[in-house]
Amino acid sequence: MPTIDELLARVVTWAKARGDVLGVALVGSHARGTAREDSDLDVVLVVESMEPYLQDDAWLLAFGELDSLADEDYGLVQSRRAVYHGGLELEWALADERWLRVPPDPGTAEVVADGMRILYDPSDRIAALQHAAGSARPDRGRP
Repeated sequence: MPTIDELLARVVTWAKARGDVLGVALVGSHARGTAREDSDLDVVLVVESMEPYLQDDAWLLAFGELDSLADEDYGLVQSRRAVYHGGLELEWALADERWLRVPPDPGTAEVVADGMRILYDPSDRIAALQHAAGSARPDRGRP
């Protein structure tokens, strides 16, 4: 099983080779640096259209052998919670360009402001979202 950093590097290489990936970000405990040994990995994959990623599981196999897969609907984000052989749980949060809107919707702003590390952002739209989400929560960082 690759390390988290090795896996994220593979995700970025894979994303750069695809013409329909608008960006990739790490969110949650791994982005905040508070992950425990049993924490899942939360990756936001911003794509032109979510449908191909929801209808076909083959792309998930680029990152390992699947033990289980569960889907969840969070409105703007569709989740594919993949448990890979070896125990890594990776929540693929699929979003289209609506997720990148500035100002962000409250749910997106909360996720982004709670901790996000940009992995791939060729058009700087994730960076703009991160800036807007930080600006939307002026109390962040205050004692």
